[in-house]
Amino acid sequence: MHDLLISGVGDGMQNIPRDVVNVQVLLNRVGVMSGGPRVKLLLDGIVGPKTLQAIRDFQEFQGGDVDGKIAPHGWTIQTLRQVAGHLPRLNTGHSYLTPKSNARLV
Repeated sequence: MHDLLISGVGDGMQNIPRDVVNVQVLLNRVGVMSGGPRVKLLLDGIVGPKTLQAIRDFQEFQGGDVDGKIAPHGWTIQTLRQVAGHLPRLNTGHSYLTPKSNARLV
């Protein structure tokens, strides 16, 4: 997972589940005193009422346009990255426990 958005998240946006989870994680990393959600969001990849409200609350607190939308290169995601910090890239899926093809299993 990383914090690059493929498409928009929020009200009327495409809401690709991977993008929504990235936004939910970033919002959860924002403290309440910086406009983050009072109750942590469920990382479900769905823009439900709590996620949408968290987006709007963050936008309002940070002084931007409160439209409930996060564009891939817009003001809200840039501010969210600054406040929450970037997400580290995770393992690409390669398992370090997978035996090498030439290994002998006894």
